[in-house]
Order: sequence, then structure tokens, then C-alpha cells
Amino acid sequence: MKKIVIHKFLYQCEICRTRHGSKRAARACEAKPREKRAFRVGDRVRGRELRNCPMGQKAQCTYTVIGTVVRVVGPKPMDEDYSVRYLRGWGRDLHVYQYEVGYLCPVCGKMKSFRYYAPEIEKVD
Repeated sequence: MKKIVIHKFLYQCEICRTRHGSKRAARACEAKPREKRAFRVGDRVRGRELRNCPMGQKAQCTYTVIGTVVRVVGPKPMDEDYSVRYLRGWGRDLHVYQYEVGYLCPVCGKMKSFRYYAPEIEKVD
């Protein structure tokens, strides 16, 4: 039997804590701008898009989310979907936040939560 030991160094971005294989990649990640926090925990928000509940009837299963921000996740590097949907493909790399919204489903009456990016929700007064 042979013992094999592999030593590998990883470098971590101080902003998003993503691990990279080289110092250059970690520094490039740290150089990306950070999105400003748009909401706080406890803020009342409304979703801009309709959601579907699989428990409802066909005619009544869509609704707009109105709830409170339960948790703020991030910052983390934005993905391709964020770039295409909200920046129209303009390749600006950012560290973005996700906001977990807790809400009561008006169709089935259960407490649910879903994570949204800042452009997907708006503050309710």
C-alpha cells in the first residue's frame, strides 16, 4: 500500500468567500464592485413577477408575493442569469445580494420563502 499526499493551496476572496486556485483569480474577484444592499431584514416587500402554487386550481394558482425579508444572503458573484435578465447581457461583474422573502401563500395558506435579487422585488410602505 502506498500513501499519496496531495497539497493544494486555495485562495479565498475576502468579499464573497469564494475559493480560487490562484492568487490572481482571488484578487480579480476582490476587485469586482459590490452591489449596495437594497433591503434589510424585516422590510416589507412585494415581488414584481407572478408566482405559481402547485396546490391551487388552474384559474387561481398565480399570485404576487407580499412578505418580509427574512434573510440577506451574500454578497456572492453574480451568475449568467443575473447578467442577462437585469443587465441585458452587459458583462459587468458584480458581487450581488439575494433576499430571502417569507410570505403566506394566498392559494394554499402555507408559509413559504423564496430568494429574490434586488431588481425582482420592491419595498411596500
